[in-house]
Amino acid sequence: MGEKEEIRSKPYLKVGILNRLLQVSSNLIGNAIKFTEKGEITVSVKKIKTIGNKVKLMFSVSDTGIGIREEDIPKLFNYFTQLDDSFSKRFQGTGIGLAISKRLVELMGGEITVASEYGKGSAFYFTILVDVLDEEEEDYYTNDNCLIQQPADKLNILLVEDDPVSQLIIKQISKLKGWQLQVASNGKEALDFYEMSNFDIILMDIQMPGISGFDVTLAIREKEKLTGSHIPIIATTAYTMSGDKEKCLNVGMDDYISKPIDMIKLCEVLERWWKEIH
Repeated sequence: MGEKEEIRSKPYLKVGILNRLLQVSSNLIGNAIKFTEKGEITVSVKKIKTIGNKVKLMFSVSDTGIGIREEDIPKLFNYFTQLDDSFSKRFQGTGIGLAISKRLVELMGGEITVASEYGKGSAFYFTILVDVLDEEEEDYYTNDNCLIQQPADKLNILLVEDDPVSQLIIKQISKLKGWQLQVASNGKEALDFYEMSNFDIILMDIQMPGISGFDVTLAIREKEKLTGSHIPIIATTAYTMSGDKEKCLNVGMDDYISKPIDMIKLCEVLERWWKEIH
């Protein structure tokens, strides 16, 4: 490929691949944060090679956390495997996240591996294949098939979320979509921001330390009885047990999105409510 073609052509992530990539990245970064009490976490991406009209990219997430015992690495990507019982008491989880991540990476034409030294940290690597488009193709996909399409007006969203990975993902989506986003990390901050600003929609995590998402919603609905207003509140939760959606609606929430958040679903729900209120 000549220099001119190299400049004009660039990788393009279709919507499905972008959604899978965010899910895998959020899981790996979330694990790194969870198991690293001190030190650092590094995320990087680099181009490996060009294969026809595709580019192979390698992503890495490394940390200085607790690490993984050598004998545990072969079973790391098995469903419902949680390693190191002493730490599982402190860091709860189903153990299903890495198995799902492996499957998603394979669907993107790649593979996932890990290098780790117990007590010193871990590094997860995964590859994906993405299309390379020229300028004409880029214009077509960007205009017709990509999440970067902008609504007529910009949404002003209050995100109530204590998980930094979930915050990061929604921040990136908001940047792509041109939404204005204010982040509250706990219930008290959420109520303070609600009093100070006018938001179009609230994304409300249910499980938070201190004031829960349910309690924040009840407080907002009480305040609205005095003003006669109603702001759509959309619940976000990792718990999808039977009856959860009904409980959200019963306390005054308007809709429900399960975690890990599906980027396409989030966009659809937010834009549907945007149309409802305008």
